[in-house]
Amino acid sequence: MSSMAFSSEELNNIKLSYISDSVILHTPLFTNHSIRAAAIDIYKMLVASANMFFSFLSNGIVFRAGFEAGIGVEDESGKIYGPVVMNSYNLE
Repeated sequence: MSSMAFSSEELNNIKLSYISDSVILHTPLFTNHSIRAAAIDIYKMLVASANMFFSFLSNGIVFRAGFEAGIGVEDESGKIYGPVVMNSYNLE
């Protein structure tokens, strides 16, 4: 892959939700797909996060982040809840 950017099709297992001023990228770790697919999705989320960091930083905006793998529940609207959200917030 010559670019660090991914197409929307490549990110189809990764979801985005918001809580207050927090942006949450999440993907299921346990699905009918292989553990390798979950690891690739985690890699893509880290790359997307790094791209956001550099993009914001190049515009003079600094922000914090917390990364966590854990248990969470996604509701009908696509928002994620559970210990994973609080743990990542605490890491931030």
